[in-house]
Amino acid sequence: MSTRKILVFAVVVLLCSGTVVPHIGKIKSHIPRTYNVSLDDPLIKRWAPILHDYNHALTLFMNYFDLLPIPNDFWKGVEWYANNVFVHKDFTA
Repeated sequence: MSTRKILVFAVVVLLCSGTVVPHIGKIKSHIPRTYNVSLDDPLIKRWAPILHDYNHALTLFMNYFDLLPIPNDFWKGVEWYANNVFVHKDFTA
């Protein structure tokens, strides 16, 4: 085996082992939550139980999301696109 093949193999093994996080201890399983919603209800009523259950996780996510180095001009572009180009009917069956 050539030195180059051994080096490539070593790099692949190193990269794979660096990205795998082993489970330490017993895996805790849970029953997934289910929600009964009516599509005729307003959005705030449909999402209220889900937002209540996941409020803490969403807060943590948004705290990490705010740390991303995304300039405010990017969000202005997203808002412009949402108001001028995006058409909801394009994404419905």
